[in-house]
Amino acid sequence: MTPAERLRYLRGKHTRTEYPVPCCCYCHQNWPCDTISAADSAVAAERERIITLLGRAAAGRREYAGPVADGSEARPLLLQSAMGYEEAARLIEDPSHLLSVIPAWRWTAEETAAVMPGGDPA
Repeated sequence: MTPAERLRYLRGKHTRTEYPVPCCCYCHQNWPCDTISAADSAVAAERERIITLLGRAAAGRREYAGPVADGSEARPLLLQSAMGYEEAARLIEDPSHLLSVIPAWRWTAEETAAVMPGGDPA
């Protein structure tokens, strides 16, 4: 089972109920239960690790470009590569930037509600 499948499985079992108080349907702990809290923490930690790695990769590309002569074809490619890593890190931090390139009819209900609280974009 992949980590994504495991998270989907856990989130499917550990769901919120409001009766008699907000709690987990599966383990009956106060919401969010320990399992969901641990899963959220693990996802956030992995996201931060990936953002850090992308930042280090961008810095490495810029360091490689430093000693390369300005007239060389390699320098613009190295700098462009660094910008690509930085853009990937920005998208991981806030994926909503991708909504500008996704047609509105392909947005999920959550994305539509976040962008247009009033309703349907069409």
